Amino acid sequence: MARRVLAAAAVAGGLAVGGLVLAAGLHRVPVWALIRTGVAVDLPWQRAVGLETGINGRRYGPLAFVSLGGDGFLVADTYRHRLLELRGGQLRGAIPLPDSVVESLAVGPHGRIYAGDNLKVRVFTLNGARQEWTLGLPHRTGAVWSLAPAPGGGIYASVIQVGQGELTGELARYSAGGQREAVLAARTVGPQGQARAPIPGALDAFVSEVAAGPGDRLYALLEGGARRTRTVAVWNGGQGRPQEVRLQSPLPLATAELLGVDARGRLYLAVNMATAAPRLEVFRPDGRLLAAAVLPPEAAGAAVWGQVRPGGTCYLVENTASAYRVVRWRLREGRRWQWHL
Repeated sequence: MARRVLAAAAVAGGLAVGGLVLAAGLHRVPVWALIRTGVAVDLPWQRAVGLETGINGRRYGPLAFVSLGGDGFLVADTYRHRLLELRGGQLRGAIPLPDSVVESLAVGPHGRIYAGDNLKVRVFTLNGARQEWTLGLPHRTGAVWSLAPAPGGGIYASVIQVGQGELTGELARYSAGGQREAVLAARTVGPQGQARAPIPGALDAFVSEVAAGPGDRLYALLEGGARRTRTVAVWNGGQGRPQEVRLQSPLPLATAELLGVDARGRLYLAVNMATAAPRLEVFRPDGRLLAAAVLPPEAAGAAVWGQVRPGGTCYLVENTASAYRVVRWRLREGRRWQWHL
């Protein structure tokens, strides 16, 4: 009898210890997923927006759009030389832009609209249907690649220039009055790939997309990178030397475009958009992957694939065979049990 009591006590003690170990080893940890939450813009080809075939045989529709907050959007109907105004998914009007080819759009914190025109290689702002402020860029044989609002009503412009056998990329900050205040990044290469001496104080790199982030930070995706990595330069207030963040993707990257940065400093990238397996990837501020989603193959090209609102809504171009379409994606947090001691 005594032996049975001692044995039972030993078993109970073991169960108790095991329960403590089990409780100590299991933890609920956060997990993140990208959820497609609906269609924000749906404009039929030709009937609502222009569609052209490029010299490479691919079809191209509107090359840029911008969210105005809420349910408002501007869409650059590039080949019909106009901007379309939409509210609640409905077309509300059109702003004619004769003699222009708009391929980039940005909106400032007070609703100021900036448009990059690659026919005249300039940036202008809009007040209603009126063009008010024009920044004529010196690179007449190039293109405005990407725009982001700068503090004080200015603009950051990433510009490409081609001429005399050379390719030049420049990221500069311009004041609200159109004056170039600083060159943040620049690189020039010759016909044999030789590089010019870097500009003092500027990052020696080609910049593709730029995006404004929290705390007046500017984020710029640098061209090039290893098979599964890309580098983003981050300036505080558009001044000084930038911090560089390496983004680590789990899959090989044929192409990558920086869509934007949310209020928590998370970076959204559209990757491999011209392939049969495009993806949306979101990275933590330190460059680690947070979430990813497979996208449907695109049916027509775009110059600007998406935009990110501060609250974390990502608007992404997902064209179909019949329409120019912008859809909403959001990060969603969940919890799962994970074993670790």
